[in-house]
Amino acid sequence: MVKILVWARKKAETSAEEFRAYWTGPHADLARRMYSHLVGYVIHPVTRAPRGQTPLFDGVAEMTWASREDFDADVRSPAAQPVIDDLATFTSETGTLFVDEHVVVG
Repeated sequence: MVKILVWARKKAETSAEEFRAYWTGPHADLARRMYSHLVGYVIHPVTRAPRGQTPLFDGVAEMTWASREDFDADVRSPAAQPVIDDLATFTSETGTLFVDEHVVVG
């Protein structure tokens, strides 16, 4: 299994509601259509931070593929480019982290 986390900052002129609506609507639909091997996609918009702290980003997406081959096939495909390009529609900055999962409770 390959799992990535993609963190995102919204554009300054975009409200939190607009950011969430676009990410969970048009952008998620595009990713679902273009990544043919994607088996999991969960979006975690940031709703608040502890008192006195500023969130480092406005949301995190968790994306999962069954294998490295499936991941490579999707991200190396020309079909991935529209998804990547669309990030500029609603984000000012993004980053990707490859992660392992260790379930502690659940």
